[in-house]
Amino acid sequence: SLGMLFGAIVGAVLSKEFFIRFPKRISEWVMITIGGLLMGIGIRLAFVCNVSTFFGLTPELNMGGYLAISGIVAGAWVGSQIYKKSLGM
Repeated sequence: SLGMLFGAIVGAVLSKEFFIRFPKRISEWVMITIGGLLMGIGIRLAFVCNVSTFFGLTPELNMGGYLAISGIVAGAWVGSQIYKKSLGM
């Protein structure tokens, strides 16, 4: 986990995409909090994390891995659409 975090930071710095920013509106803080809580609930229900699901179950051709990845992609898309609408984009 620390290696993944370190690699993400190094990659962001090298590509000049590393920015520290904080949400300005309370609505953004609320959405971030709700999203984090929903992710935590999902992880506890599944008993695994999304990284181990992708790299563990999907290569084994386990249907659960493919269903999990489909849910993650669909959830990310829906969440980004809600976020864009709330920002007025």
